[in-house]
Amino acid sequence: MIRPIQNAGCFVECLKRGSTKYLTSDGKVWNRTWKQDAKGRTYHCRSTCVFAADGKTFTYNWDFSEDGTSWKPWIKGLATRTGCSRT
Repeated sequence: MIRPIQNAGCFVECLKRGSTKYLTSDGKVWNRTWKQDAKGRTYHCRSTCVFAADGKTFTYNWDFSEDGTSWKPWIKGLATRTGCSRT
């Protein structure tokens, strides 16, 4: 199920301000990888955001893995930029 999130513009800006070392983009598609600690374990994480032609809406998919090889879906959605300026 795709669910919209509010204030997606700030979500995108926060994503951009995160670890950009592992962020790749062709302008329309952003791919990001990182590691995240939770409950004493380290997980491999990856996300893909695909922007619509209007630059205001995008779909996103996040996955996680315990070993960096076998991936499981984590978050999926559709968002609309609502409040932050584009930088």
